Amino acid sequence: GQPTSLRIRGEEGFRTLLMYDGMRLSDPSTPQIGPRFDQVLSSSVGRVEVLRGPQGLGYGADAGGVVSITSPVAADALSAVMDIHGGERGTRQLSGQVSGKADRTAYFVAVTDFRTDGFNARQSDSTQDLDGYENATWHATLSHALTDQWQLQLVHRDTRGETMFDGCGFPTVHDCRADYELQATRLSLAYQAAHGNHSLAYGDSTTDRQSYTAGDAAFGAEGGIARWEYLGSFNALNGLDLVIGADLESAETGTRERDNRGAHLELMSDLSEYWFLSAGLRHDDNDDFGSNTGYRVNGARVLNPGADYQFRLRGSFGSGFRAPSLYEVEYNQGPYAYAPAAQTVLRQETSLGWEAGLELASVDGWQLEVGVFDQQVEDAIYFDLSAYSGYLQDTGASDSRGVELAASLPLLDTLRISGNLTFNETSRPNGQPRIQRPRRQANLGLNYASPSGQLQVHGFVRAAWDAVDEVFGLPDPVVLDDYAVLDVSAIYRIGERLELVARLENALDENYREIADYNSPGRAAYLGIRLHY
Repeated sequence: GQPTSLRIRGEEGFRTLLMYDGMRLSDPSTPQIGPRFDQVLSSSVGRVEVLRGPQGLGYGADAGGVVSITSPVAADALSAVMDIHGGERGTRQLSGQVSGKADRTAYFVAVTDFRTDGFNARQSDSTQDLDGYENATWHATLSHALTDQWQLQLVHRDTRGETMFDGCGFPTVHDCRADYELQATRLSLAYQAAHGNHSLAYGDSTTDRQSYTAGDAAFGAEGGIARWEYLGSFNALNGLDLVIGADLESAETGTRERDNRGAHLELMSDLSEYWFLSAGLRHDDNDDFGSNTGYRVNGARVLNPGADYQFRLRGSFGSGFRAPSLYEVEYNQGPYAYAPAAQTVLRQETSLGWEAGLELASVDGWQLEVGVFDQQVEDAIYFDLSAYSGYLQDTGASDSRGVELAASLPLLDTLRISGNLTFNETSRPNGQPRIQRPRRQANLGLNYASPSGQLQVHGFVRAAWDAVDEVFGLPDPVVLDDYAVLDVSAIYRIGERLELVARLENALDENYREIADYNSPGRAAYLGIRLHY
């Protein structure tokens, strides 16, 4: 429930695009129209895919990385899952799912109610009060095959969250509450032809936020996004595919509105059975900031086809842009901004990035990957955390470059170890590192499954080193502590319909902070049962 950012390769969290069953869960009422990961629960998640690096060609100018979530696949027959769990800090969650297929129709419905008393969010809060969170979400998908070629799908999501937090009002008050409401809908029609596919979709999402100080309404914001999308692919020519797309996005925040029209074209070619190349262009026309044209080139080469292990080289190079959000522009022109932000006329950001990598996979099931990347954002917009004057803009390039290492190895038939390590060097035009970006970050997982499949045990360590943050009133960044956090979970199946679930978070009770002055949760245990019908 606390504000959450998911950064991909050191970029800002608002440049990460979050999609759920094709819906864009971007919040237009927030300053940078970013995703709200803090309001997404895991109970109805079936699959998660992540695209690293800028993805503006196919997903739009603001996509500096994509997280795509899909619901579980509906079973052929009617099925249901009920999950009940609870634990420390007064935490409890009730969730249920129903899915099935009937003739040409498939459906999935999930309902979740989550509540926790939480922990004290802010270190500077002398009252040490608990900052709880509540979330009620329902998510549904309905798809119907009109014919063998035509498919109609409807997706809807409704979320209502309530977060207690610290540090609102002036002088500082710690009795603070933030209410959040989301309603999002997407309707799509897809056609599968002999030599290509076509889809037309319309999506609409509205968000409403209201914050309270000591029980009194303090600040509210609302917004909406309506989006039309067309995507078509053509594969009539052997070894050559053509993808074309067009979109119209209308965003409004109550007092302002803006349209952005985009179109993209991509050619994908199999130069041989082991050599792949694609290249594309995207053109955007923004009501407030004019026209922009970006590009992206991708290539991949399999080096030793037919061997027991396979080498694959890959690389990409591309550009993009981001127009200042309606909120950023409005804030700097409003009554709460002052010098220097009040005199700053925001310009659009532009970006340029490349990556290269080598992947190695064997028939025995082990995988290795090494990659390098470099991403630059010109004239990056940021909030003035030193003086709280409003939104400022760097003159020059903010850079994020690094090395990624990843591996997944089967130790035994029942045991697998996996991990990744990222070295990330970031810099702003003034030479200082970008805040809250660890220079080194690692994840290590150990997964055990008994031969019968009755027991699963998962251990997961995440660690970060060498990060800095900004603090109000201090001219220089402050150093954040290094940390390593261990989480452990287990699932034990009793028969075909009942599972026992246990989870131990922050098992070693690590005291750490990812943001200056904000606490992270200590050790906590949770137990639950999951029923299948």
